[in-house]
Amino acid sequence: MEKFTFLIYLIIFTFGAVTKSETTKDHAVMVTVTTDTIPSPRIKLSFPLDTAIEYTIYRKYILDDDWGEPAALLPGTATEFVDSNIRTGRGFEYKVKKKLAGFDAFFYTYAGIDVPQTEYRGIALLLIDSTVSALMGNELSVYENDLITDGWIVHKHFVPRAEKFNPQAVVRVKKIITDEYNLYNNEIKAIILLGRVPVPYSGDAAVDEHDPDHRGAWPADLYYGEIDGLWTDNKINETRPDRDENKNVPGDGKFDQVSIPSDVDIPVGRIDFYNLPGMSLSEVELLKRYLDKNHKFRHKLISIDDRCLIDDRFGMYSNEAFAANAWMNFAALEGPAQIDSGSYIKDMANKSYLWSYGCNSGGYTSVLRVAYVPEFNTLQYNSIFTILFGSYLGDWDSEDNIMRVAIASEPSILTCCWSSRPFWQFQHMSLGETIGFSTLLSQNNQYLYETSGLYGYRLIHIALMGDPTLKMQYVAPPSNLIILSSTISPDSQYINMKWDRPVDSDIIGYNIYRTDSLNTKFEKLNSFPVNDTYFTDYNPIYGKNIYMVRAVKNQHSASGNYFNLSQGIIAETDLPKINFTMMTAPVFNVYPNPVSERVYIAFLQQVTTRFTLGIYDMSGRLIRIIGAGRIPPGRYLYTWDLHDINRVKVTTGIYFIKFSTNEGTTVTKVFVY
Repeated sequence: MEKFTFLIYLIIFTFGAVTKSETTKDHAVMVTVTTDTIPSPRIKLSFPLDTAIEYTIYRKYILDDDWGEPAALLPGTATEFVDSNIRTGRGFEYKVKKKLAGFDAFFYTYAGIDVPQTEYRGIALLLIDSTVSALMGNELSVYENDLITDGWIVHKHFVPRAEKFNPQAVVRVKKIITDEYNLYNNEIKAIILLGRVPVPYSGDAAVDEHDPDHRGAWPADLYYGEIDGLWTDNKINETRPDRDENKNVPGDGKFDQVSIPSDVDIPVGRIDFYNLPGMSLSEVELLKRYLDKNHKFRHKLISIDDRCLIDDRFGMYSNEAFAANAWMNFAALEGPAQIDSGSYIKDMANKSYLWSYGCNSGGYTSVLRVAYVPEFNTLQYNSIFTILFGSYLGDWDSEDNIMRVAIASEPSILTCCWSSRPFWQFQHMSLGETIGFSTLLSQNNQYLYETSGLYGYRLIHIALMGDPTLKMQYVAPPSNLIILSSTISPDSQYINMKWDRPVDSDIIGYNIYRTDSLNTKFEKLNSFPVNDTYFTDYNPIYGKNIYMVRAVKNQHSASGNYFNLSQGIIAETDLPKINFTMMTAPVFNVYPNPVSERVYIAFLQQVTTRFTLGIYDMSGRLIRIIGAGRIPPGRYLYTWDLHDINRVKVTTGIYFIKFSTNEGTTVTKVFVY
């Protein structure tokens, strides 16, 4: 036996010395994308010289559902393709197919110059496990605000908790979603499952080839996002699997479908840390930690290198090239030069990677020599978007499932998916699309994105662990948005505000938005980015005015550049209708008094003058300047939100409102409670 084994190794070693072994990287085309506007806009795809037979290049727009005729057919000696038939302000999707002697290799990118970002993302359904919601504290409200200030309208629902499979609870959750969909239809762009939201099951398959012990129903979160297909429960009768969860018999509430009955309509992401005893923290503590690191990433408080890590322990698996999915996507997202081939466990301890991938033989709680639950509990995994592939772990509704453990880890992993059966498509994220957009494409893909992947397309198991609204690149937001004053006269009204610049590069200005309710869409007030850090709204609405300011960055990526928007900062004020007819100068109309939230200061000025309007405490100490400068005759309204110059709310007590002009000074007392 030892001699026989030695002979095999000798043959392999000798063969490798004279013939280049086929690798998973060979199944992806390592394309570098560059853009230029001189002498005219163009996008260039460059790739190394190879022993290819030919290259076929396709181009389409992002929402096109076919590639049409090839844009170019190039000889195998080609090393680039230049597309000059483009215009700035629009993204273009490219497919590169390289024909080799024994197989084809692929690359996809979404490229463009000065591509605008989506300002309004749509409605996000936030479905929260009702049991944990009361225990979440401030983290939940911060997360909801993060969604709103990223351009989402949040529709929040508390849903029943189901620790074990509960078909009735699944039906209740689906009804909430379909009711919302019937009301808002295409406005709903994301479903977020937070906590132990009931898990749907469907199918009779062993996508990881472990048959019969792992054949049967697998978790099927995409059921929640598929609105109009027919799901049945009267055909499959599978009782052989080891786990009861995978058994599927008629009438048990687990669906028959192995493939999705129609396209998934809404991307779904799950943040669920139930039944993770291998993690030191409790389920609620893990949820809080996840939302905290989510907030930090969105606000650019987590430092991550723009690099990718691939730990390929499978290599070629018969004729499947699992890790080609990572090589193909990472080349598009960060560029071939930004990809490291290394150890998932070791390299992320002292380096950071925006994207990471690891594959090998697996179990529910491990990927051999790549990732294990105990390490996720104790080590630092410095990545944001991670992909794990191996047997069993794609069945994520299991104790200490390593995909859910990955996003529960410290300090930064936020999403995880089981990708290679089938291949996922992430390329659109390089120009600002969300990972939910990628999830939807990957779930619905059959023939549009041709890859080296052979199995799993349109099957019910394709799922995202983590927040589907996340983008790949974020901008540091501005800070300290302050409503300086509100002015009202019979002829006009306006509101002044200011903010502080963010600590970030390539900021080209700011967008200012307004709404009267956080449950409605914000309206943008400026046509072009505002360069200053102050703004006057000359057409405010009577009643509540909620303002949001977002920084605009010229964001460069591996496939071009786009105008990326930061998270927003919010401030609000009320603009009441006021009757000035009974007012005489210099008498103030100060109301309400006493006051608990906001005081309005209305006055009539009869001559042009310079003025100062300040707030003082009982000792005469200046608390805050509300307004100052030169004013012409007119009727004016200013507001004080009861905060001092440091944005700290004042304590209960008596304060003085002092109005000083060239003509004299008026002081009015106000009681704050």
